[in-house]
Amino acid sequence: MKRKTVNIICIISIILLFGITFTYQKMSINNLTTDVKDIHSIVNESTYILIFVISAFLIFFSLLLYLFIDRYQSLSLKNEIKKQKIENPINNFSELEFKKEVFDLYKKVKENYAERNIDALKELLSKELFEKYKLKLEKEEQEKTKSIIENIKMEDINIIKINDNINYYDILVNVRVTYKNYIINEDSFIVKGDVSKDITNNIDLLVVKNKRIKEIKNCPNCYHTLTNYDSNKCEYCNSIIVESSDTLKLAKEEKVKK
Repeated sequence: MKRKTVNIICIISIILLFGITFTYQKMSINNLTTDVKDIHSIVNESTYILIFVISAFLIFFSLLLYLFIDRYQSLSLKNEIKKQKIENPINNFSELEFKKEVFDLYKKVKENYAERNIDALKELLSKELFEKYKLKLEKEEQEKTKSIIENIKMEDINIIKINDNINYYDILVNVRVTYKNYIINEDSFIVKGDVSKDITNNIDLLVVKNKRIKEIKNCPNCYHTLTNYDSNKCEYCNSIIVESSDTLKLAKEEKVKK
């Protein structure tokens, strides 16, 4: 259940409780002003108290049960996703080594972004993502600020999906990372963020892993079947088959909404 849904349920429950309380108090006052000693008034007051207590208990119990069921379903779904076997077309694939490579890649991206190393970012990112990072850096230069990223730690990483393309694999992974992130101005004063606190983010990353030359069966440009692997160029259209074999690039970065 989303946090917004939980908040709505809580607000409705509170409104109902206030409504019942107000009704009870109003009826109690009416009964007491009519005749304090009237036995019927006492009976009615007791009835309203009982209704109030039962209603409050039912609302609280329903909310608690709803949250418990939702939590149970979320944990079951999470365990089910973890148990699902990922279809992996990559030969001699080491999951442990790959996860380490992804963390190293993400760390290098963030560190080079903080250092404003454009050339390094160009090697680490896809063309589309590189342009986004470049725009961010240009905006910082205009505002005369600098983003500081420190103590990057990978808390968890899971492979979600692997797609087999002509000359590369794109691999979707979910990571949870913590780091310190704050922005300083040209006088090195912090203008945004908190240097004393770690930020934790849940992020989906799309990583591109180029194939080794001998793994590629068809030219990515003209689609002819390849027979000569002595060169990195297609023997039919002379286009480059793969830019850099067996390397990782970050193609997409998206924060997972809580």
